[in-house]
Amino acid sequence: MLRLATSLRSSLITSAVRRHSACCGGDHQMSEAEQKMSKLLNEGIQGCSRVEVHDVSNGCGSMYDVVVEASSFKGKSKVAQHKIVTSILSEQIKGMHGLTIKTKAV
Repeated sequence: MLRLATSLRSSLITSAVRRHSACCGGDHQMSEAEQKMSKLLNEGIQGCSRVEVHDVSNGCGSMYDVVVEASSFKGKSKVAQHKIVTSILSEQIKGMHGLTIKTKAV
């Protein structure tokens, strides 16, 4: 059951990201909220080589997809990496319905 729910959630998010990219024609102008979260992550995580924040709720700000790659994640578990991200975005998360986090140590 959990596998099915995870698969469905992943499919819905992938679909939302595709719609988001399509509606912007590939030239996405970051919203104020996306810019703020991106800045917080870049400033709060050492060694960031990639930070992406996408509103996947058609602009209403209720669901976000966040991707962070950083050298400071080396040696840390995915759970520890995600805790770093959620602690930095704790105030923003309070107003969200959903957040997908993808992290990678580089």
